[in-house]
Amino acid sequence: MSHLLRFNLSVLILLALSGTSSATIWYVDQANENAVTTGSILNPFPSIQEAINAAISEDEIRVAQGFYNENLLINNKMIFLKGAYPGGSTVDYAIAIPGDFSTQDYNIYLSIIEGNAASAIIELRLETSGSLIDGFVITGGHRGILFDTEFTWPASENITISNNTIENNGWDELNDQTGGGIRITGNGIIVENNIIRNNRAGRGGAISAIGQNNIIRGNTIDDNWANSDHGGGLYLFGNVLVENNTISNNRVGVLAGYGWGGGAIFLETGEDMAISRNNIYINNMAPTYAGGVFADEAATLMMSHDLVIRNYTQSASHGGGGIAVDRRWDNESSHLIVNHCTVAYNYSTQGSSGNGIYVDQFSSALVENSILYENGGDFTVAGNSTLSMSYSISEDIISGAGNFQDDPLFADPDTDDFHLKSISGRYENGNWVTDEEHSPAIDAGNPDAPFDMESAPNGDRVNLGRYGNTPEASRSSTTLAADLTYFKARQNNLQIELSWETNNEYNSDCFILKKSPDAFKFHEFTRIKTEGYSITAKKYSIIDHQPVSGSNFYMLEELDKTQNTQRSQIIEVWFDPLDGILVFPTASSDLINIHLKTDHAKLNLIDSRGMIIRSYETSPPFTQIDISDLPVAQYFLQIVTLKGQYVFRVLKL
Repeated sequence: MSHLLRFNLSVLILLALSGTSSATIWYVDQANENAVTTGSILNPFPSIQEAINAAISEDEIRVAQGFYNENLLINNKMIFLKGAYPGGSTVDYAIAIPGDFSTQDYNIYLSIIEGNAASAIIELRLETSGSLIDGFVITGGHRGILFDTEFTWPASENITISNNTIENNGWDELNDQTGGGIRITGNGIIVENNIIRNNRAGRGGAISAIGQNNIIRGNTIDDNWANSDHGGGLYLFGNVLVENNTISNNRVGVLAGYGWGGGAIFLETGEDMAISRNNIYINNMAPTYAGGVFADEAATLMMSHDLVIRNYTQSASHGGGGIAVDRRWDNESSHLIVNHCTVAYNYSTQGSSGNGIYVDQFSSALVENSILYENGGDFTVAGNSTLSMSYSISEDIISGAGNFQDDPLFADPDTDDFHLKSISGRYENGNWVTDEEHSPAIDAGNPDAPFDMESAPNGDRVNLGRYGNTPEASRSSTTLAADLTYFKARQNNLQIELSWETNNEYNSDCFILKKSPDAFKFHEFTRIKTEGYSITAKKYSIIDHQPVSGSNFYMLEELDKTQNTQRSQIIEVWFDPLDGILVFPTASSDLINIHLKTDHAKLNLIDSRGMIIRSYETSPPFTQIDISDLPVAQYFLQIVTLKGQYVFRVLKL
């Protein structure tokens, strides 16, 4: 009687799960040893391929835990293939008791597919768009999952590969075959929440992906090898999105002895860009350069909120342990945009420099709101390339608004905790803890950058590094002389007047006014004692009697009684004793306008290395220069007249 009750209950569960859908659900359980198998919940197929053969497009296949020694072909149909179900026992099936196929558990019920090493474990061929592969251990194949290209055209679309462990696939040979774990050729493919480890290939030990709008998200990609020269972990073409992954311990050039992109390589994005967001790249290796991340072959790569740490190269001639960018063979430029990233402790075993970012051969890098620290040399710029940086910390000295050199005071680099120390609160494992030190990278980002994701107190200004403008951003100081209501400056005849106001002060000692001609190297201009303790508004002012022609930059440092400091934003005042030169706009994708009152002027356009790349002769009152063909970067426009010279910063968008 109890067996009959179990049977009726299982049938009711099945009817509830099936609903009114016309698609068929097929069942697979290697525990079923009955002589006749139909793929029903009472009599499941013992092999997965039998279910695939029986299914038609839009059918679902549920696979119980167990060991399946087979290589699968999904051919010309859309299949939802799902593993990690409890299933049943041989005894139950023999007496017509159905298995349990109601709930997946990826950690407990392992549906293991291990097949012949001469071919892929799962191959998708012809029209398989919209298929799902979810909840399997896929191991022992020439590849784990293969998107066939010999028969399939046009390329597949909108296939999801999720919640699988893809491991120990590939081959140990020196060739250029790609994708030991997964080889993708298609568009809109999602690879999500998988563990992809210990796979081998010529290129792209974990994943090779060619196509548009592909997404690689939430995966652990660990200890994969590329025997040839590109992409130890990921080998990616097109405008792919890579986000929320941990990409670790991957190697490139294992048999070749040279190679690039130990963690990931991004290639040929066309008019669009690839995006790397919220990833951790750690302990990846490339023999030549780009131990962590490489943008190559006319790629444009946007990196945002990435943590790039402890990646390395083995090169004596290059560095590039962390990130690198290089041209295509025909000198078509590649471009790297780095925003809110932390790039730290990357290195070369041979001691080469440029282990933070290596910019090579007709390429460009634009860095903002980031931290570069303990890389044994943060930058190398070579071969007609450019690097522009602003509002960032680095150990190497580099010009640019808001840049400075300082210890960012990471929470605990030894345990890979790169949150910023804060006397008001630092995120740690779901809690907020306080420190005795306060990071200078807090509230040091671009004043115009959003900060709304940071918890209060956030200083109304974004933090630098990976956690800036995220819920894990370290909190602003509240123990220093409190709120700065404003800080401003203006030209008044032949001097500059500066003023600021606080609306309360607590434990305050003094203000240090600092000055710079280039927003890069600041020197102390003067110190002004504060009230110390006050709950009413206090106004301060000072006059700079000796401004320089052109840009003058100022910054306030507020010092408390225990010598903690808090920096204001940097403000700029253009001092023009000749009252006659205008440059607008200073950020443009094409034209820059110059208005002159002087009789004649020579214009020089200078790159970030200080090299004159273009010169112009002009006469008043108005002229234009075209920068539309220049790489995206920061430049300097030098205007030389009979009465002096002036320099304007110009940003090519």
